[in-house]
Amino acid sequence: MTAGTPVMCAGCGAMLEGSDVCTACGTQRGEGASSQPPLAARFHVGALYAGRYQVQGVLGQGGMGVVLRVRDQQTGGEAALKVLLGNVAEEPASVERFVREAEILRRLQHPAIPRLLASGRHEGEAFLVTELVHGLDLRRSVPAGERMAVRRCVEIATEVACALAAAHEAGVVHRDVKPQNILLDEAGHVHLVDFGVAHTSAGGLETLTRTGAVLGTPAYMSPEQVESHHVDPRSDVYSLGVVLFELLTGRLPFQAPSLLTMILAHRDQPVPSPRALDAVIPLWLDRLVLRCLTKQPADRVGSATALAKDLREGLARGQARRRRLPSGDFVLEDPNGVHALVLTTPRPRPGWSEGMALRFEDQHYKLVQVELAPSGATYRFLAFPDAEVMRKHVDYAADLEAHAVDDGWRGRIRRLFGGEG
Repeated sequence: MTAGTPVMCAGCGAMLEGSDVCTACGTQRGEGASSQPPLAARFHVGALYAGRYQVQGVLGQGGMGVVLRVRDQQTGGEAALKVLLGNVAEEPASVERFVREAEILRRLQHPAIPRLLASGRHEGEAFLVTELVHGLDLRRSVPAGERMAVRRCVEIATEVACALAAAHEAGVVHRDVKPQNILLDEAGHVHLVDFGVAHTSAGGLETLTRTGAVLGTPAYMSPEQVESHHVDPRSDVYSLGVVLFELLTGRLPFQAPSLLTMILAHRDQPVPSPRALDAVIPLWLDRLVLRCLTKQPADRVGSATALAKDLREGLARGQARRRRLPSGDFVLEDPNGVHALVLTTPRPRPGWSEGMALRFEDQHYKLVQVELAPSGATYRFLAFPDAEVMRKHVDYAADLEAHAVDDGWRGRIRRLFGGEG
């Protein structure tokens, strides 16, 4: 292997480029490598596995094994074949975890979760076969440091949240939600994969743990997960929040040089505001991401179902939009922002004061802040509380018409003779 060649981390599947240690999970380059013959020798194109699956290519590999694109000779269809290889194939706990993944996939029925087609053993190796997703994972779809359009981020996160909701309904917590486990097919649809470290309490499938071990990928794990505490669906909500943060900003919430620093940051450090890193991110989405990333599970968005609902509603309402009015004023409407309405005008409005109510396009707003400058004035409004009495009421259209007359010849005559202007 030549220097600088990207290789897949054996621990988490992240790409290692010019680094000997994966900052996502702490695995050393080369650690966990298979002791089996090279993949090119065993799984060359055209090779037949288990007398049924003809190899068409390698989709990915790591310390646990290999994922192959194959054609099922019995059905003629393409599929993904995952084989447990190397030393881990001889570890009872690893084999049991692999078998459990097959059992979990057999239970889950959702368009965004690839169906299990078969599972079994071949020459002592455990394998499973799932639907093949033609596409790339998010890690390879979005180059490091690049940001995705806000709408697309929300669409992807919504689909992942729906897949997680289906898993949670079946009693399964994924525990390893990260870009490498989110695939985008050729039509742009999302597929959540790799339930290898999932936790389940349903139907007698017991949770597998290893003393002192961290299961998952620390860069995306909730505080309770990195401390090996009990996890529930809200842990997956946290992990999806990290993924959404990264898609929106082009970086992880915490920049850490080591595994330990990363773990401590998730446990102790406050999460920065995505909007502070990119002002294009709407305020409602900024608040939602931060709610996903709170340290205490009780303070987070309560479920993947609720998260999907909030994302859909936020997208339906749209982002704040600034438009120019026929009067020459500019208005910014953001029902989910700090201010529901911001009106900018080149000339201050006579008589407008904080606390008054403004009727604007059949909606009522309360003026809470006035900013005067040589270039004009800015008025910031909240949605007017239903229970509050309107002490002073101004209709924007009527006020505009009245002062347009004043600014004409009649207004100049009044001011010339000392009348009200």
